[in-house]
Amino acid sequence: MSAIDKNCTFLISTEKSTGVQQDDICKMLESTEVSTKIEGLKKAITGMLAGESMPRILMSVIRYVRYTMISNATQTQLLLASFCATSQCTN
Repeated sequence: MSAIDKNCTFLISTEKSTGVQQDDICKMLESTEVSTKIEGLKKAITGMLAGESMPRILMSVIRYVRYTMISNATQTQLLLASFCATSQCTN
């Protein structure tokens, strides 16, 4: 089985409260640590898929995360693609 044929699935909670506020996620995305930005992006995606309203997250992703793609390309590109798909679905 080639790498393209593999599926990726994940479970999403249907509860709206994820425990992380929009301000906390913005601070994570503004961090200088790449791992913190990745964690913030994961929390933003999960929150949006759970139905949380996060209107300010998109601007933080554009400002602070897109330049991270150079240093940690694979994981960040996949998360950015997931974020874009999620934001299109929820808006």
